[in-house]
This record gives sequence, C-alpha cells and structure tokens, in this order.
Amino acid sequence: MSFAEHSTLRRAVFVVALLNLAYFGVEFAVALAIGSVSLFADSVDFLEDASINLLIFIGAELERAPPRCSRHGAGRHSAYSRSCNAVDGLGQVLAAAAAAPRSHSRSRAPARWR
Repeated sequence: MSFAEHSTLRRAVFVVALLNLAYFGVEFAVALAIGSVSLFADSVDFLEDASINLLIFIGAELERAPPRCSRHGAGRHSAYSRSCNAVDGLGQVLAAAAAAPRSHSRSRAPARWR
C-alpha cells in the first residue's frame, strides 16, 4: 500500500469514527430525554463502533512506526487485536447492563400493564 493510499484510508477511518461518536451523542441524548433503555443500548453500540474505528486509526499509525520491542514475541498486531477484543467485549457488557431489568420500587411499565 502506498503512502497516499495509507493516508486516505486513515483519514476515512477517522471520519467514520467521528461520525459514529457524533451519532452516539445524539442517540444518547434522545435516549435520556425519552427514557428509552433500548435506544441507550443502541447508542452504546455506536460508541463501541467509534472506539473500534479509533483503534484501527491508531493501529494504522503504529503500522508505519518501527516496533519498539520485538524480543518478547508479542508484536504490535497481537496487542492491537487484544485491545479490539477488549473494546468489543466492553461494548457488549455495557449494552447488556443497559438492557437488564432494574429493581426499582416503581415500575416503568405503562399503567394498563400493571
């Protein structure tokens, strides 16, 4: 991959990350305003997507840099893939926690269902 193609790819990934982050903010604000747990969980998914895109952006930058320490056998790609898996797992845990039933004294169900 040439330097120009690499630079274009990094720029595109960064723009997509910013768009995901912006839509997370919009969806999160609407979820808070209307009290929707499912919309909140969907907004967390946009945050996860933005985080993964930022990690790809950082990984693309690290790919150009020489490795700092290769004597331990853990290359930058394995550390990068572990961090992507960690972010993906964190997003799934947050979405599950948002969708989990809460034990409040008052139910949020409509009055006709109580």
